[in-house]
Amino acid sequence: AVLLQVMPRPEYLDWLGERLSEKQPFLGYHAAVALLVAARSLDCSYSGKLNSAIALGLRQLGSKPGTDRYRTLLAAQKELQTRCGT
Repeated sequence: AVLLQVMPRPEYLDWLGERLSEKQPFLGYHAAVALLVAARSLDCSYSGKLNSAIALGLRQLGSKPGTDRYRTLLAAQKELQTRCGT
């Protein structure tokens, strides 16, 4: 997930969203940061796929809305909406 923070790749968006279910918050946090970086840098043509990955991550977290992971995903969602109008 850390490499994807530096070089976002659309083919790994779903994989990142799935990482939020990990029992290790550290890994989930870095997946959320990678999604935020992708929301800031990937072309808007990937906005649907990115939105789905973010929504998947939010569902995976479910009962943990106060976590840094959750807040980071919300920031990614907002960034994507601002940049791409989704």
